[in-house]
Amino acid sequence: MNKLILVILIVVSSFYSKAESKQCRLPEKLAGYTLFFELSGMDYKVDLDTMVLRKLSFSNNWVENENLITGQLFKAYYIYSIFPPDIAFIEVYQTSRLETLLYRDILVCQTNIVGKLIYSPEVSAQEVNLSEQLITGKYILKKTMALL
Repeated sequence: MNKLILVILIVVSSFYSKAESKQCRLPEKLAGYTLFFELSGMDYKVDLDTMVLRKLSFSNNWVENENLITGQLFKAYYIYSIFPPDIAFIEVYQTSRLETLLYRDILVCQTNIVGKLIYSPEVSAQEVNLSEQLITGKYILKKTMALL
C-alpha cells in the first residue's frame, strides 16, 4: 500500500475518533456549496500561496479556487467521495481527463458547517517526505445556491 495513503488513513482515523461523538453530516454532493479554509503549518514545504485563506466554489464537476488575499483564481475538475456521515475526500485535477492530480483534501466534519481539513499536494515518488506532506487546517462549508 502506498505509504502516503497509509499515513492519510491513520490521520483520518484519529480525526474520526474525535468526530465520531459529534452529530454532523457532510453533503452528498458539493455542487452549490462554497468551502472556505485556511491551512496551518507555515513550516511545511508547499507553495506559500496555498497557505492563505482560500475560497472553493463548487459546481457539478468544476471548482473555482480563489486566493482571498490576492484574488488569484483558477478553475479545476474535482471528484468528491463521501464516507457518511462525517468524512469526505476531494481530489482536484487540472483537467477533466484526470491526468494531473493537483491536490487532495480530506474533510472531517465537527458540525454540519465546520470541521478539519487535511491537505495533501500531489508530489512525485522521489519528493515524498511524509512528515512534510500532511498539512491541516479548518474549513467552513456553506450552501450557496440551490441547483436544479
